[in-house]
Amino acid sequence: MKHNNLKFIKYILTTIIFVASFVNISYAGWQLNNGKYQYFDEASNQIVTNKWVQNEAGYYYLGSDGYMITGWHRFDDGWRYFSDQGLMLKGWLELSNKKYFLKTNGVMITGWIYIEEDSAGFWYYFGEDGAMRSGWLNVNNNWYYLHEGAAFKSTWAKINDKWYHFSDVCAIDRGWYKQDGKYYYLDANSGEMRLGWIKDVNGNSYFLDRTTGVLVVDTTLEIDGVLYTFNENGQAFVSNGTNVAQTSNVPIGSGAVSGTTSGYFYNNDGSISSSINGLTAVTSVNNTSNSNNNVGSSAILGQVQEGRIPKSEVIAASESKSAVTGNANQSTISANTFANVVDSFGNLIEGSTVGPK
Repeated sequence: MKHNNLKFIKYILTTIIFVASFVNISYAGWQLNNGKYQYFDEASNQIVTNKWVQNEAGYYYLGSDGYMITGWHRFDDGWRYFSDQGLMLKGWLELSNKKYFLKTNGVMITGWIYIEEDSAGFWYYFGEDGAMRSGWLNVNNNWYYLHEGAAFKSTWAKINDKWYHFSDVCAIDRGWYKQDGKYYYLDANSGEMRLGWIKDVNGNSYFLDRTTGVLVVDTTLEIDGVLYTFNENGQAFVSNGTNVAQTSNVPIGSGAVSGTTSGYFYNNDGSISSSINGLTAVTSVNNTSNSNNNVGSSAILGQVQEGRIPKSEVIAASESKSAVTGNANQSTISANTFANVVDSFGNLIEGSTVGPK
């Protein structure tokens, strides 16, 4: 009896093995192979390649070898990032101390994007490499400041002890700016809020409070021991009613502000031009308008303070005793003029810069 039972069991096992030899074993779904995952199609039982696979966790991508993609991978529509488990990531991503932002379809962002989180939205900028930028940023000759990546917008901000105002498109404002009935002047190059004396292209002088930057108007004020009267437009007059622009009391080196109608002008490269694209060149200690193309020390100093003439060029020209010729009207700036600037106003031109720092 025992012998017959053994024969029966042997028969059953042989039958199972025989039948199995004609049946394909199914590997449908994820399978680990050589330490990496592959995905087998449920219908064909074949390895899936170059296709997306979705489950309740999200999306995965299988490469040409059938293995699950991890890390960065470039597609026709951009870069995507996959976790170590192969899951396509979305939203903020931080790698090697750099931040990236991935759209809902996983594509890495470059350029500007508005991101709204927790009922607050900010503009961010991502470089061509996808990394989020911070600090000063220049795009198409417009300056922006990205605080921890978020661009300042419609606000004042103090950066490195200097005040700037940022517009509703996030770029720095420049020139005259009015807020709550008060005027401020923001440097034409750097956007920095100016303090103290400035002058327009007609030689009119204005005074901006040395603490708040507010334009002084409709008042009489003693400044550095001199009594000035300011009209409703902020133009300064000495106590006898004479426009400050016509006296020797104009502060040396106060830089010109935007706008002009005629005469000779300073270009951004320091050359003189009769074009209205630049700023007025002021020629002498009393800041009278230029009529003969000779540029005096006060004009040079003003332009150095504005950042339009690099300090290094002033000092180099003075030391070499050489003249510099403008490229517009062949206007000559003499070596003596440079020497006067360096000798008389050297302490004032220290630290002159161009653009936000």
